[in-house]
This record gives sequence, C-alpha cells and structure tokens, in this order.
Amino acid sequence: MMMLVVNGIIRGIQCPDIVFWVNDYESAFELLTQLVADQWTLRQATLIDGMERMPLPTEAFDGQAFRAPVKSLEQQWKQILSTQSTPSTALGKYRLKDWHCRLDVYYGQQLTQLQTTGLALREKLTRLVALQNPSLRLRLWDQYNRLLESNQRMLSQTVVNRQRNQDRLAKLEKS
Repeated sequence: MMMLVVNGIIRGIQCPDIVFWVNDYESAFELLTQLVADQWTLRQATLIDGMERMPLPTEAFDGQAFRAPVKSLEQQWKQILSTQSTPSTALGKYRLKDWHCRLDVYYGQQLTQLQTTGLALREKLTRLVALQNPSLRLRLWDQYNRLLESNQRMLSQTVVNRQRNQDRLAKLEKS
C-alpha cells in the first residue's frame, strides 16, 4: 500500500496535505486524474512507497482518464516482448551467424591483447625489485597490481563472453 499526499484547491478552499491510500501507481495516477476532473487545482502531489518519495508532475493530470490507453500500451509491449525475435528467413539466419563469427574474431583479438598486456604488467612488476627508491617502488607496485587485477577481470569476462557467443553460434549452426 502506498500513500499519496496531495496539496490543492477545490472551490477556492486550500486543502493541504490530504492523504489517500493507493495500491499501485496506476491507482494513484487515476485518483489524481479524477480529482482534476472534479475541479481540483493540484498544487503538489507526492507518492510515498515505503522510504521512497516521488514528487509527481501535477501539470500532467488534466482530468482525462488514461487507464485504458496505458493498459492498451502495456498489452502491446508485452506482446512485442513475448514474441521470439529469432530470424525466420535464411538471410536473417545467415546474418546472425555472420555477426557471431565476427564477434568471435573480436573476442579472440581482445583475449590476445589482454594476455599480452598481462604479461607486460607481470614483467614490469618483476623489474620493480631493482628500483632503489622504496616509496616509489611501493607506489608503482600497488598501481601495477591494480592494473593487473583489472586486466585479469577483463580477461575472465572476455573468456565467458566468447564462450557464450560460441555456444550461440553452435546453436545457430545446428538449426
């Protein structure tokens, strides 16, 4: 249950901090629309859901019901999201395979670059031992280690992404 706090004017009477209990956003919006249709002039409206406060744009409520249009839009986007977006034509399937092949090449190049960078960072870390200035050595050691950790995370994520892409490509080739 949410609380809708409304400040407004009806028939010249100031009505500060009127509280309505509503079940959901749509109910709150519908209530504000009805208030305007009943000749209220909305000054401020705030929807409170637990610890969250959301000021509502009172100028958006003009007294015209919108529940039916919103429901219609909701049904349309649910229908769009529920339909499978897999290509049904041979050309679409070819393009999708081509995309995944190119993506695999990209991931391969990215892996090579990340591995090369990781080796270079490890080499720099081993060279730091010979550095005479201890505070500089420690600062550089920390920086190189952070870079190496970041490199390892990116390398791991790229391996996962490449495998996921190869799995998708294999499914496309089977179908």
